[in-house]
Amino acid sequence: MNRTQLILVLGCVAVGLAIFVFGERFQTKTNVVDNASSSVFNEDKLINETLGGLTAEKSARLGLLNKALKSKKGAAFLEGSRQLALSFDSSFSWGASAIFYEKLAVADKLAETWALAGNRYLSAFDMSADSIAIQWFGFKALNSFKQAYSIDSTNLDVKADLGKAIMLISTSDPMAGLSLLREITKQNPTHLRANLNLAQLSIKSNQMQKAMDRFKLIIENYPSYPEGYLGLSESSLSLGDTATALQSLKEYKALVKDPAITRQVDIFIKELTKN
Repeated sequence: MNRTQLILVLGCVAVGLAIFVFGERFQTKTNVVDNASSSVFNEDKLINETLGGLTAEKSARLGLLNKALKSKKGAAFLEGSRQLALSFDSSFSWGASAIFYEKLAVADKLAETWALAGNRYLSAFDMSADSIAIQWFGFKALNSFKQAYSIDSTNLDVKADLGKAIMLISTSDPMAGLSLLREITKQNPTHLRANLNLAQLSIKSNQMQKAMDRFKLIIENYPSYPEGYLGLSESSLSLGDTATALQSLKEYKALVKDPAITRQVDIFIKELTKN
C-alpha cells in the first residue's frame, strides 16, 4: 500500500470512528441552496426504507413505535421520539434519526436538541448521493443549527456547528460560517469544537499544515480527546511525516476502548510500518 492509499484509508478510518457529536469529515456537495422549498422529499418514505434495511426484529419494533408515536402527546411523545432517535442512531441511520430529533426539538424547544438534529442531518447530507435528498438534508441541517443558535446564542458549541454547516452548505455566503468560527477562537482560542471544525475544514480544502497545527492545539489542551490524535495522524501523513502519524495512531489506540476500533487501527499501523 503506497502513501496515497494509506492517507485515503486513514481518512476513511477517521470518518468511521469520529465521535458523532463533533461531526465528521465532509465531501464537497454541489447545487446546494439555502432554501429547499422547491424540493419534494417524503419523510415517511425515508423512514420506511430505513426500516427495511434493519433486522426483522428491530424493524418491527421501531415500526410499531413510529406508528404509535402519531397518536402520542406530551411526555409520551417526547419519550417516543427520543427512543426512535436513539434507536436509529445505533444503526447509523442518520436521516431517520435526524427526523425524530427534530420532532423532539420542536416539542422540547432546547438548543441542544436542535443541535443533535442538525448534526444528524449534516451526516445524512454528506452520505447522500441523491440530489433531492442532498438539497433537503442540507436545508434541514442549516435550519436546525439556526434554530439552536436562535434559542441560545451564547452556546459556543452550537455557534461552532452553525459556522461549519454554513461553510459546507450555504451558497449565499459560506464565508459567514468562517467568521463565526473565528469569532469563537478569538473569544476562546482553545475551544474544542471550533478548533476541531476548523481543522476538518482545513483537511477538506487540502490545507494540511493548518489542519496539523489545529490538531496539535487540540491535543495540547485536550490530551484525552482521541480524535485529536486521529486527525493529527492523517494530516501529518499527508505532509510526509510518517513518524508523527505513527505515534499519533498509537496514542489514539491507547485512548479508545472499543476492540473493533483497535483492530482497525492495528491493521493500519501495520501497513504504515511497512512503508
